[in-house]
Amino acid sequence: MKLRLDQFYILAIIFTTSFLFSGCSKDEEPRFTIPLEIIVFFPAEFNTVATHTTELFSVPNFLQSRLAQNGMTADQITSIVAGRGQIIPVSPSVQYQVLNNVIVNVSSANSDDVNEMYYNDFIDFDHSGNLELLSSISELKDIMSNGVFDLQVKYNLRQGLIATTEHKLKFDLLVYD
Repeated sequence: MKLRLDQFYILAIIFTTSFLFSGCSKDEEPRFTIPLEIIVFFPAEFNTVATHTTELFSVPNFLQSRLAQNGMTADQITSIVAGRGQIIPVSPSVQYQVLNNVIVNVSSANSDDVNEMYYNDFIDFDHSGNLELLSSISELKDIMSNGVFDLQVKYNLRQGLIATTEHKLKFDLLVYD
C-alpha cells in the first residue's frame, strides 16, 4: 500500500493528536478543601498611577486541624493550590469598576518569596457585584505548610477611592494527597 505525502501528513496528525489526548483524564479531586474568609480594607486613595498594596501578616489557614479531621499528616500532602476566589463588598455602595485590576499574592511568614495566588486581569467599566478571581498555577504547599501565611492584595485604580472600604476575600485552598 502506497501513501501519498498528503495522506501521510494527515495520518501523522491524527496519530499525534490521539497520542496527546490519550494521556488526558478527568482532573484529580482534592482530598479536602479549606475555605477561608479574610477581611481586607482598601484605604481612601486618589493616586491612579501607582499600584496600591494591602498586606496582612500571619493569617491562619487551619491546615493542621483539617489534616487531623481527614486522618492525614502533613507528609501525605502532595500539593496545595488555590481554588475559587472572590472579593465581596462589605462596605455599602462599593463599586468595583473603580478598580483596574487586582492581584492576590501569598508568602510564607518567614520568607520573602511571594507567589501569585489570584488575579483579575481587567475589570470591566460596567462591572457590578462581586469580583471573581482567577486562580494562578502557583504551588502553595511550602507556603501553607507552616499553618500561617502573609497575604498581599495589589490593585490599581481607575479613579480615586473617596473613603476606606471594607471587603471580604473569600477563597478555597485545595489540598491533594
